[in-house]
Amino acid sequence: MPWAESLRSLQRDVPPRPLAQVIGLIEADFGCTLEEVGLHDFSAKPIGAASIGQVHTATLQGRDVVVKVMYPEVE
Repeated sequence: MPWAESLRSLQRDVPPRPLAQVIGLIEADFGCTLEEVGLHDFSAKPIGAASIGQVHTATLQGRDVVVKVMYPEVE
């Protein structure tokens, strides 16, 4: 089904949001800095981006984690 592939492409081929915007969204959501949340080594480049958000790697309490950030207009 060609239309299904077109929809998949819309989800996976979305350009990532700028890092400053992503960090701003996280900090606004928590009301404090990434460091105060406990997130360190936050990756500048997302490991994935799609139509509703993007995913970055980081460390939290010494453990490797992924952080999924939903775009605000999705809500």
